Amino acid sequence: MPFRSKNVFLLVFLIMLSWYLLVDTSLGSSDYNISYIDWKTLKKIDSSTLSSSSIIAADNFTSLFVWNDLFRMVLQNNTFDTIGLEWLFNYDAELKFFTFDTTLTVEVMKQMMEFIGRDVMRNSFYSLPKLWKFKQILMNKNTECIYGSVFEVFDIMIGTNIEFVERIRLNRNHRQFKKKSSDYLNPSDFYSIPLFPNNFWMLNSLNGFNSQYYESIVQKLAESLALKSSFQNYTSCTDSLKHDSIVLERLHGVMNFTSTQLEWSLKFSNISSSSVPQNFTFLQQAMEVFYQNNQDYLFWNQSKVQQYLWTSSCFQCSSANCVSERWAWVDTLDITVVCMAVLYYLVLFASGAFRSPVIYRKYPIVFFCPFIVMGMYSSMVNSFNNGCISVGVIFTVYLAALLNVIYICTVVRYYYLRNLYNIIKNSKHPKLFKYLSSELVGFVFTVIFPIPTAFVATIPIFIIVQTYNSLIVNTTNNVIIVLFCAISCFAGVSFFIYEAIRNRKLIAKFGLGRFLLFEEPYYFRIDLLALGLMILLLILLAILFLVLPNSIVAIRFVIGLTLYMLTGGTSLLMLFIENVRNGNVVKQISSETKHSNAEYIEIIKNNSNKDLVELFRLYSEKSLALENILLMDELVGFKRRSENIKIEDLKKVHEMYLTAYSAYEVNVSSIAKSTFEKDLRDAEAIQSLKVRNEVVDQIMKEVEMNLISTFSRFTRTNEFRQWREIYQLQKDRVAVI
Repeated sequence: MPFRSKNVFLLVFLIMLSWYLLVDTSLGSSDYNISYIDWKTLKKIDSSTLSSSSIIAADNFTSLFVWNDLFRMVLQNNTFDTIGLEWLFNYDAELKFFTFDTTLTVEVMKQMMEFIGRDVMRNSFYSLPKLWKFKQILMNKNTECIYGSVFEVFDIMIGTNIEFVERIRLNRNHRQFKKKSSDYLNPSDFYSIPLFPNNFWMLNSLNGFNSQYYESIVQKLAESLALKSSFQNYTSCTDSLKHDSIVLERLHGVMNFTSTQLEWSLKFSNISSSSVPQNFTFLQQAMEVFYQNNQDYLFWNQSKVQQYLWTSSCFQCSSANCVSERWAWVDTLDITVVCMAVLYYLVLFASGAFRSPVIYRKYPIVFFCPFIVMGMYSSMVNSFNNGCISVGVIFTVYLAALLNVIYICTVVRYYYLRNLYNIIKNSKHPKLFKYLSSELVGFVFTVIFPIPTAFVATIPIFIIVQTYNSLIVNTTNNVIIVLFCAISCFAGVSFFIYEAIRNRKLIAKFGLGRFLLFEEPYYFRIDLLALGLMILLLILLAILFLVLPNSIVAIRFVIGLTLYMLTGGTSLLMLFIENVRNGNVVKQISSETKHSNAEYIEIIKNNSNKDLVELFRLYSEKSLALENILLMDELVGFKRRSENIKIEDLKKVHEMYLTAYSAYEVNVSSIAKSTFEKDLRDAEAIQSLKVRNEVVDQIMKEVEMNLISTFSRFTRTNEFRQWREIYQLQKDRVAVI
């Protein structure tokens, strides 16, 4: 018996303890049976659970934000939206609605406004006016500025309070199309008409509630009312979004809702209104508790709301265009590419490479294109697009097109110059083709001409920006850039392949090195070959765009570095390799440079070594300096034949080599040219048939300086070093005298 009584006592104790804990837990945590959910979560709840629950409060309303001038006379003295909505749905004129909500497609907006209109107009056959237009804006957090603020383009925004106060600040700059004053667009420039709630307080069950539990729910709602209606603690502009959204919630009473508004919300969510009970008792009593502790009224009219809204000059971000707040690792990679341009220019100028003929011959590419790449990657930084995505995209497309056009024009001009001698020989108008090869025409063709031409690529962007869809804008942007790059790269690689096939015998005999370097002193063929790497990167970019879109930024970073290589980096690298490779040789022969070069120039002038003369002649032709050898041959011939030169020969020299845009115009000083022309005029004046050959000495001296300049580059080639080794060997063995 004692044992049994002890068991009964223990059982009773456990039952009492369990009941106490259960009651205490339910009283201490009212959140356990109250859920705060959005409409998406509400839609997922099964019907049996909904039938045993009830909605007791709601907030986060979808509202209409209308320009003041449209509804000022109708709404200024009204707390609620009935009169405004009636006036709106009777407005049979053009209205442009828009939203930033990704779930509100055009069809959804039309359906939503139509069922609201039927209830407001009490007409089950009501249909929206045909002049009403709807647009879904899909610009992420970016803004558009070319066509003015998006709020100026449209009349009414559909969205939540928090979304409105954020977007109006992001799009605060305007063109004074609707607001005539020059200050920012402000939240107070719009009336807000609450439509229906998106978030709900749901009481999961009413069965078995005692008075204490009932009071705890009321107290909980009262606390929520106090919290959600209080904005006095927000004093910093970084809290402007929270402040203004709380102020706007006062239009419907913070957590208050009507049966009609709930019905609209359920229709929007495609939930049967009969399956969701509602209970206003808890909220009404919570409001009474709130009024006992607060003097403020929960329901404000439009005028009072507008008085408390902050201006857009009070911006939510601490940095302009929210640069620091929205900085991403892709921005870091893009800025790294931008900084590489600074390093590139430091190397270019600090090393003195900018003075090299290799750099000069492709100056539009080397001097301008890296700066264009820097600008292109700056415009792709997300923080740059925060201020105006259309300007960022247009700037990117324009610079990409400009980069490609400059590159193509420079390569075309170079190969035109390389074939100029052959063109002139077969032409009846050599001066025209020589004029086209002038520095002025070259500058216009490679620098000035691409500037307006590249604007053509931006035309599609100006058109598709009006879609207000960042996906379409960015896709079009990428397609245009990739298309331009692909055309340039495929054209360059195709031309390289053509050149390789055309010179296949040369490659077979002397190797690929001679084809790439000696036959191309300015390294254009190496640049064209490097375009193949860009093609591989573009293909990889396309594959990753389809498979792993997030990894595109890494490939974009590599493409940026590759662009620097294609726009002068390879030339700098080849010059550096050439300097390193020839460093020891240069030091060794530096003391003998004048003597040795003079010896070799004499050999060339006297044509006493066929191998050297042919090799140097070929190099001069590929270096676009053949005219110096041709003129030197003429002048040396005059000197050898006689102490006097015929006037007809001097006229020929003047016509072919010294006249502007002549077939083989040489680069000599104006003083030397003027002296020669004066001597020629003096001889003609006295009708002399011959003159002393000293009249060509100054011209000959300057042409020889040109030859020395070309020869100094020629001495750095493998072909010259091989010839010199053989020559020195023959000379040592007295094979050459």
